Amino acid sequence: IIVSYENMNTGAMSQRPLGDAIIPNHFELETLCQLLDGPVWDGNLVSKCGRDKLVRRGAVGRGDGWNFLTSEGVAICVTIGYLKS
Repeated sequence: IIVSYENMNTGAMSQRPLGDAIIPNHFELETLCQLLDGPVWDGNLVSKCGRDKLVRRGAVGRGDGWNFLTSEGVAICVTIGYLKS
């Protein structure tokens, strides 16, 4: 799976392979599941550690105290069966 994403600093579009991004960590899975319903305020996150790992993977974005799935996060959710394409 190839994932397209926008660099939030430059606005440039990039692509990279999703690879084996199945997420085994329970905290990351719970965070993804929570973010499926839309942006979540920092104080309401089930796991900030899980969120931080997902941010490093490019699956979650942050802004003004809110956390949200990126296009890569959506692709991961489709891959692991949380969403249907």
